[in-house]
Amino acid sequence: MAESNKFGRWKLAYARASLRLLHFQATLVKWGRQHGIKALTLIAIITFCTSMLAVPVLQNTFNWFFTVPENFASLKTLLGGTSSALLGATAIAFSLILFAMQVNVERMPHGLFKRLSSDWKLLGAFLISFISALTVGAMSLTPTASRVAFAIVVAIWAIVLMLSLFVIAYRRALLLISPTAQLSIMAKQVHKEFRAWEHGFVRLRPIIQDIQKQHELVLDENQVQFDAAKSEYFQVNFNWDRHARQAIQYSMSYAQRFSEVGDHEVAESAIRGVIQINTAYCTVKSGTFVGSNLLFETSGSTDGLINSTLESFRQMMRIALSRGDEQLTEHTLKGIASLISVYAVIKYPGRNTSKRHASLAAGYLEAAVESVLPHNMPDVIMEGLRLMGKAARSMLRLSSSTEITSLTNKIAFISYAGMVKPDYRPATLVAFDQLSLITFELIVGAKDDISYPISELRSAIKSAVLVFFEVPSTSLTSIHSSNLAPYYSSASMSSLRSKFLPLINEILNAPANDKEAIRISGNIEVWADQIYSPQKELLLAAVKKRLGFTSDLLQWAVGMSEMFLAVSSAPACDDHKKESLQKHATWLLSTISFLPDDADSVRFVATFSVTELLFDAAVDSRKWDCEDYYISAKDLLFQWTMKGGKHQTGWGILTRGVQGLVGLTLSEPEVDVGSFVRKLKIALAKVDAPSLELRQSAAQDLRREAGRHRGREMIFSKLDQVLERVDQAALRTLMLDVAALLDGAEQK
Repeated sequence: MAESNKFGRWKLAYARASLRLLHFQATLVKWGRQHGIKALTLIAIITFCTSMLAVPVLQNTFNWFFTVPENFASLKTLLGGTSSALLGATAIAFSLILFAMQVNVERMPHGLFKRLSSDWKLLGAFLISFISALTVGAMSLTPTASRVAFAIVVAIWAIVLMLSLFVIAYRRALLLISPTAQLSIMAKQVHKEFRAWEHGFVRLRPIIQDIQKQHELVLDENQVQFDAAKSEYFQVNFNWDRHARQAIQYSMSYAQRFSEVGDHEVAESAIRGVIQINTAYCTVKSGTFVGSNLLFETSGSTDGLINSTLESFRQMMRIALSRGDEQLTEHTLKGIASLISVYAVIKYPGRNTSKRHASLAAGYLEAAVESVLPHNMPDVIMEGLRLMGKAARSMLRLSSSTEITSLTNKIAFISYAGMVKPDYRPATLVAFDQLSLITFELIVGAKDDISYPISELRSAIKSAVLVFFEVPSTSLTSIHSSNLAPYYSSASMSSLRSKFLPLINEILNAPANDKEAIRISGNIEVWADQIYSPQKELLLAAVKKRLGFTSDLLQWAVGMSEMFLAVSSAPACDDHKKESLQKHATWLLSTISFLPDDADSVRFVATFSVTELLFDAAVDSRKWDCEDYYISAKDLLFQWTMKGGKHQTGWGILTRGVQGLVGLTLSEPEVDVGSFVRKLKIALAKVDAPSLELRQSAAQDLRREAGRHRGREMIFSKLDQVLERVDQAALRTLMLDVAALLDGAEQK
């Protein structure tokens, strides 16, 4: 036992030592990447200075040897021969390096080939190596033996320098023939030119302003200022972005060529370079962009570089689809989506100006994703939908909410593909996931009026769901429930309803003067307005087609209406919003009243526990202090009991409904049994009331329930929980009275 413990301690110590060693190695490698060249240069300089200071000592030490004329002559011959050999080696080495580099880069665009084949670092290394070789030869001209030590030290350092330059030139050549390095060099040069143009403008600004005889005007301190001087500077130097456009063309050419041979890493790097160039361009041109008004086109709002960039991506998208190259297609979509984020931060002068260039890029993204549909690439379509959703949320944070309507409509439209092809069903799931995220972000993040985008979004979702209803559900699990779950599910943890739950808790805990809670509750009130209309249409369509998705719609209506009630009770919600939210909640729940009353429809809907849902809605509304909603839920339960109770369904709608109404009546603060009995008597006297046979069966069930002793079994439903909590004597009496009423209602 002692030996095993000792062995275990040794293993633990060894593991700790190995971990420290790995950490030290990683730290050393990281430091070497950041400061290695500087450290080596510093060591070389210190060593050189030390050797030069040691020249007198070396001269005194070896002076006796070189005072012999034959030895001195031999040294001069050695230096001269070494110089000749080094000159030849320099010429041969650099010829091979340049030849190898030019062979590897000869297929690149002409302009970039000229730029890289005349790399000044490589040519500078050749020139310094040549001079170093001549320096070694020059040391052979030392006139006297008293300077031999100096000549030897200089020659040695010249040779060391030459060998170092050979290595540097070789590594530089390898770097230049690397496509990713070429793209990086090109992007850096464009950035350098942009900085030069910007510095030039800073120097010339006073002159331009003096010529214009006016300064920039600001109409509002919160309004973006238009830099007229910079705009004039760029107009005079109209070709200032020529190299940037050329670099974009070269990068797109790289992406197309290397993706064709399967090197998608280079293609991705090329597209990333295009994004970097556009980012630098927008930064330099900041203050001179002109937006477009929603009603008319503004002069100067078109930008040549942005247009050419987007057109290049459109052409590359066409090429990628013609090849069937899914990876290049995804890279292209990601590039356009990245441009949307870049253009969305552009600030335009004036008021009521839209994010023109971001919207333009969004249009290209929409067209690009839509063009993938005929090519049987479901994975690409799903990625495109995610990018569209991300772009919409990005624009929502940086611009007005109205500018995302086109993207949301297109996402909903592309979701139709799931109806056409079974392979595209996952795309429908992704589309509704994005619509769910956009809805949530619109309510949480929008700071302007969201009435129009909410209306458009709601209409697009309704149309997409109705189209997807045409897909037949042949499996045991509902296709519609699984694919529409991100928006309508009440069980999924990633659904829209689940996203709202923590948000509602934050609003409930926020103080009355919390600005964010006030704003978000206002957005929820706008979203709740007219929400019952598409819900009613979808519910009736689902029942007509006998879809299992009916259950999701029923639970969604109840769950969302309760959410509206919760928000209405928040301290940050004023009286107007409270009244409005409670009204919208009541109307949303009331969509259940439109359920058909024919026998087949009632039998189908009864499987989804409508009675329990309505009872739960009535009970849950009490904690939010909304009497109108409670009364409405109770009336809906009464209507459903009469509507469903006149058909033989096997679910005991009449019995269960009456039990729920009895439980609600007895659990009210002011129990009014007489009113409930009178209302039931009037309903049973109508022509369309349940038949005597069904009423007698229900009466028999009620008498059996009245005589049952409660409290021993485990209870799961809220209805049974309420029946257990109320006064059992009053419950038994009322159940027997209602049973008697059901038995004799027709005679009375």
